Amino acid sequence: MLSPENAQLKDFPKKFNSIKEFYRHCQCSSIGTDPNNCFDFYLDFIGYSINRYGFNKYNDEVYNASKNGFGHEEKCFLADSLKLFEDTGYEDVYKYIDLLKSLT
Repeated sequence: MLSPENAQLKDFPKKFNSIKEFYRHCQCSSIGTDPNNCFDFYLDFIGYSINRYGFNKYNDEVYNASKNGFGHEEKCFLADSLKLFEDTGYEDVYKYIDLLKSLT
């Protein structure tokens, strides 16, 4: 894919927009600053948190997910973001998330 030094979000295929929409949704929600937000759950689930930070960011029991804002809409965002892995490697997804987080 693209080298991280010169990559821009617009350079990635449109299918990556599902991650950006999920990220923005979680940042704009009332619990976006909560350490147990839905996007952190996604980062842990795909192994990004361990790979990039060395620890999981979502620090609550999974059964408490609905208390942490994980409703139907968030589950749809999660599903759409996971579909990328059908034909995209982890490092490309990780690079996109790195870039997305660097812009906010």
